[in-house]
Amino acid sequence: MSNPPVPPATTTKVAIVLTVTPTKTTRLVQVRCPHCHKIHTHGWPYPADVIGHRVSHCRSGGEGGYYIPTPQEPTR
Repeated sequence: MSNPPVPPATTTKVAIVLTVTPTKTTRLVQVRCPHCHKIHTHGWPYPADVIGHRVSHCRSGGEGGYYIPTPQEPTR
């Protein structure tokens, strides 16, 4: 088994994973945004093993992205 991914050096913010909801086509990940502290939902497509960097929904122009650590997900 490989080591868990490390956030890129350029990413300074890390989101807190609240829930992972599996669906037929993807997984929906709810996180606490490190910028606005509200809840944002992102897709985590199958068969990706890691979530990684995402653009924050509360920032315009793609500014203010963050890293989402890969949680232990429920079995599908």
